[in-house]
This record gives sequence, structure tokens and C-alpha cells, in this order.
Amino acid sequence: MRRDKHLRLLVTYIIFLLAANSFSSLLGEAASEKNTKKGGDQNGDQNVAAVPPAQASKLRYNHYRTTRCSKVESVVTTEVTKRSKRDPTLIAALLRLFFHDCFANKQCDASLLIKKMPKNEKTELHSGSNVGIKGLAFMDYLKTKVVESCNGSNIVSCADILALAARDAYVLASKRPAYPVLLGRLDGMVSLVKDADSLPGARTPINTIVSVFKDAGFTTEEAVILSGAHTIGEAKCKFFNDRLHNFLNTKKPDRTMDPALVEQLKKICPNMTANLESPAFLDQGTRRVFDKSYFVQVTRQRGVLQSDQNLFANAATKQFVTGLASGTEENFLSKFEKAMAKLGNLGATTNYKGNIRRVCSVLN
Repeated sequence: MRRDKHLRLLVTYIIFLLAANSFSSLLGEAASEKNTKKGGDQNGDQNVAAVPPAQASKLRYNHYRTTRCSKVESVVTTEVTKRSKRDPTLIAALLRLFFHDCFANKQCDASLLIKKMPKNEKTELHSGSNVGIKGLAFMDYLKTKVVESCNGSNIVSCADILALAARDAYVLASKRPAYPVLLGRLDGMVSLVKDADSLPGARTPINTIVSVFKDAGFTTEEAVILSGAHTIGEAKCKFFNDRLHNFLNTKKPDRTMDPALVEQLKKICPNMTANLESPAFLDQGTRRVFDKSYFVQVTRQRGVLQSDQNLFANAATKQFVTGLASGTEENFLSKFEKAMAKLGNLGATTNYKGNIRRVCSVLN
């Protein structure tokens, strides 16, 4: 009898735990929906979500699992895959958007996507480092598809969508399994040109580049690893044509560039004034494939940008370039994934003022 009584008590306790867990999940979704509606009231639109700034420090995996947006990752993956088949340049564009957004103010808050500030202050998009940046219209489109998949609920930030899109772009180019992405970011409410002006450019000295990465919490090796994203990138003639025709006002090509590459690039950039907007692949090896080829090319004096080639010329970075070039693909790609995850966490411990935009390029 006593054993039966204990057994009944145990069964009752288990049922209670299961019910409590289910109730908690329902509360989680209800809370998310309540935030969405509350944000709408505060901003004059039921589709605007205003979330307490403290949530910025609570990034976690499967952040949207108990909400109406539980399929957000698959939606982003599907759309990025479809669009990149039509436009292969989107892959590099999404990675560039993510890099420049996170590094501008050391926060992955989608502030780069904002086209206009209330008082017409110049935004990050006006910075010289963001000239010709692509993918803005696609991000607005992607936001609409995510909201549709959430039954009209606006609870996924543009910052999270960009983080997922950049991850998916990398996966498509590297053909690697998708690495997990922490989610729960807020969208920034300020975009200022001065924040983006500090981003490294095509002719920025390596010591300066390393310093920029260090200020954001990255090591010299991680700076080199993330530079490897140029393996699928392009650059316009105006950013490197001096290396082909008039390096340092010598009226001669850069002697550190492989002569064969000089002649190859001259077909695209015939002189200092023609075809300034014409693009060339930064990785003249495998081009649109995300691999270690970029580093191999640099060790062979085939870096297109001066800043790329200088990675091999600088004593502080040369050892890492050499190691990545001679190592396995797995060595580079696994390190790149870890660095990308770290990059995506910039600003995660800062309780900055943010919300969730209904249109990625427009403030609420």
C-alpha cells in the first residue's frame, strides 16, 4: 500500500512538472506577443516592437523558438539561397554588410542599414568605407519575408536577420554545415557617418588595421583570419589601379605585385582614369569559393589590394598568413567560424537603446 501511494505521488509530480513546462512555454510566446503589441502602441503602429534595452545582453541560441517566429532561420536560409543563385555577388555583399555594421560602432545593431536620420545627419552609409555597398534592398525584402512567416508579428530584429544572412552566405560559399548563431539583438536607433569613417580601407596601413581590430577585442591572428573573407570579394579599379600604373607616384607598377597579375588586371583597369568602377576579384585563385586560396595568393605576391598584400609584408601578420596558406582548409574555415561568432557578439553586453524596426532601412 505504501509503495502504491509513493508511486501515485511520483506520477502526480511528473505530470505537474510537464504541465508547468508547457505553461512556461505558452507564457514565453505570450510575453513576446505582448511586447510586440506594446511596442506598436508606443510607436503608433501595431507592427513595431519596442523591447527593453536590457534584452541586448541576453543573446541566446534558439531565441525565437517559443514565439511565432520559430522558423526564422529556415526562412532566411531559403531566401538567401534563392537570391544568391540569381545574383552570386550577394554572398560577398552580405558578409560586407555584417562586417561594416558590427565594426562601425562595435555593435551588431543594423545601424548601417539606416538611410536617413531625423535631422538629416549623415549616416554610416555616407562614409567612404561604405561606398558602393550592396544588399540594402535585399535586407528590406528579407525583413518582409520574416514578418510574413511570423504571422505578421514584428519580433525579429534586422540585426538578427543580418547575422543569420551573413552566416548563410558563408555557408553557401564554403559548403560547410551551418554554425549556430546567438540571437536576441536589438536594432540601433542611431547611425552616424563618423562611426563608419574609422573602418579600414584598401590602402590603410596594417598596424592601423590591427589596432582597429584590437579596439574591438580581436587578436592580430583574428584580424588576419577575418581578412580571409576577401576570398569571395571584389574591388573596383579605383581602389588598386595605382598599383598597376603609378605606385607611390613612380609611374611604375608596385614591385611587390606579381608581374603576371599586373598585366592581367590591366585588362580590366587599363590606366589611372578608365573603368574606375569596374570590379576585379580579390582572390584570383578560386574566386567565388570560400577557402584558404586568398592567403595562398597573398604569399605569391598576388594580393590585389595594397592592404591585402601588406598582410604578408608586415612581420606581425606574416606568420599568420603563412600558417593559414600552408594549413588545411579545415584549419582556416573552423577558425573563421569562431571569429565570425565572436564578431556577431559585439555589443551584446552593452545595454544600448534599441528597438525592432519594421523596415530595416528606416527608423521607426
